[in-house]
Amino acid sequence: MREKKAKSGWLRALSVTGVLLWIVLPLALFGVVTMRTATTSVEPPRAAYVTVESATASTTRPIALGLQWDADKILVAPSWTGVVQEVLVGDGDEIADGSPVVRIDGIIRRAVATPLPFSRQMATDDTGSDVSMLNDYLRAHGYSATEGKRFGWDTLVGVRAFAGDIGVPQSSSVTSFDPSWVIFLAGSGAVQKLDFKVGAPAPSPGDDIVTLKSSLVDAVLLESAPPSDDNSEDTTASVAPLEPTTKATEGEALVVNGETLALADDRQRVSPDSLGSLAAMVDDGSRSVVAVLRTEATPGQWVLPVPGVIVDPRGATCVKVRDDDGVRSVPVTVVGNADGRVVVSGNLKSADSIAIYPTSISVSCR
Repeated sequence: MREKKAKSGWLRALSVTGVLLWIVLPLALFGVVTMRTATTSVEPPRAAYVTVESATASTTRPIALGLQWDADKILVAPSWTGVVQEVLVGDGDEIADGSPVVRIDGIIRRAVATPLPFSRQMATDDTGSDVSMLNDYLRAHGYSATEGKRFGWDTLVGVRAFAGDIGVPQSSSVTSFDPSWVIFLAGSGAVQKLDFKVGAPAPSPGDDIVTLKSSLVDAVLLESAPPSDDNSEDTTASVAPLEPTTKATEGEALVVNGETLALADDRQRVSPDSLGSLAAMVDDGSRSVVAVLRTEATPGQWVLPVPGVIVDPRGATCVKVRDDDGVRSVPVTVVGNADGRVVVSGNLKSADSIAIYPTSISVSCR
């Protein structure tokens, strides 16, 4: 009996010991793992350190310009007879209102930029909107003309003077204006193609006689160039105009191929005054061109290697500065780049030591 009790006590002790081991041992192991994990998670990532420098050179921000061109302008022949005696323009020449284009049967045919083409002969006492258009044209070019929509005596005097200037025979006795003296011009431009042959009969009514190059009418600031499939040969109004996607700050100047171009008041497009200069730098019909926005260095701007700027998962931008208390985050704004390094503005000072972390490590700006 005594033997049975001793054996029973020993079994109970063994059972209790087994339960304790089953509970305590996993807890101990979990504690060891947790401590090791905690130690690893707080270990700071290894970093190199560089000294920040004050920015002294100008910085640049790369952008693109989206270009919009008008349609090619084509001049067509009015109702002519006779022979082409002399072509008065050549490839690349500018044709504007009043430009002499061709001599046919001794008469110099000029380009005229009126709202609509002239379609009939007009003589004394004729009236109408086309007569008003003729009067306006004559006055604008220094000839006399009657006010309003009537072909009066002053109009006839102006027509005779105009006829004499272009070589109309017996101009002092003409009694009407002949629309074949002029070529309708919808808009000025440089000659791209001529369809005259000296010695050949005058082109038939409606034949294409001069094609003018398309003109650059707008250039907007873009963060990047449009997709390559937009760079098609179709540069006319059928191509949707590009909208600006970035804006120059007050301190930024627009530079293309080393030349500074004026910006419009909204600072989102090129000033109309600079479109001619820009057009001379690019191929006709190009949809975009590379440009930069340049900023002169100002106090409070700093230069450092590109990896020194941290953009964390929240989109915050900062640098890590090492001082006597450790490493702290300093918010910065990227201004541009200079000589392959990044330029930032922020609350930094000369000789600050900036951390450079491996790119494989994610670092927070908090």
